[in-house]
Amino acid sequence: MSRFLATWTILAALSTNATLAAVGQNTATKAFRKALADSIGHQWYARMEAHQDLKPWTTRVIMAIYRDGTIRKLTVLSNTSDQHVARLIIDAIRHSTIPQPPPELLKDDVFETEMKFILLSQADLTTR
Repeated sequence: MSRFLATWTILAALSTNATLAAVGQNTATKAFRKALADSIGHQWYARMEAHQDLKPWTTRVIMAIYRDGTIRKLTVLSNTSDQHVARLIIDAIRHSTIPQPPPELLKDDVFETEMKFILLSQADLTTR
């Protein structure tokens, strides 16, 4: 069993044509979010497995996914670890197969979202 829990979440959709509450109920949107989470999560967990000796940290990124599923903007907003972790996250995202966002999530052909990646120690998990 791992000493750490590695997790990530989509914090917010920063540019959409509809409200998140309405979009969240849409089947296509749910499928997109799950496919995005699965793809990035797979790449990220593979990279984190070799780095379980790291101290707990949090990293936030922002990314823009275009209509065709390509990423053209990927920026680290904050990072409580070293630059190596930030590079691992960027690498995981860039090597993920990003699905095409559904039209209702696009604003000017772009879906922009903020994500948070967290590595927690086992001790942190027992206090939650």
